[in-house]
Amino acid sequence: MPRAARLPAFAPSRRMLLLAGISCAIAGAFLIAALHGHSFQTTNAANEVRASAALPAQTNSAGSDVQSMRQVTIANDGLVLLQGARVDSVSNNAMKVDTAWGSTDLQWSVVIESGTHFIRADGASGSLDDIRTGDTITVTGTLDQQLAQPTLDAQYVRE
Repeated sequence: MPRAARLPAFAPSRRMLLLAGISCAIAGAFLIAALHGHSFQTTNAANEVRASAALPAQTNSAGSDVQSMRQVTIANDGLVLLQGARVDSVSNNAMKVDTAWGSTDLQWSVVIESGTHFIRADGASGSLDDIRTGDTITVTGTLDQQLAQPTLDAQYVRE
């Protein structure tokens, strides 16, 4: 029976070690910046602009600290993601929510339709009745480009 051919042992080159070191340094710099609450704005291949920032600790209804990430993403086709939006008011078929960074406050109208899906914090299916003023939610949907105030036709609402 013939013997299996042996592969040569892996011998890292100086170039590979240098590239690995630079990659680790860049990743570490981003991690440190993110931990200190710096925000970044990037554009991806689909020309979506994403701005996000870490916020200081907030207090939930139980009185414990909650760290929340706020993010607004609007794609060229009008798809919207609002993460960390605070609910200002709730009615039968709409909500008013806002996303704020410092003194910048973006207020949104969220239209609830029969096809809107609600997901509770525990992952179970929910309803509009589960949403309360002051809750922090994530909403995905479509931007209504006919209205002056930012209005979102909600597809998914997650506590």
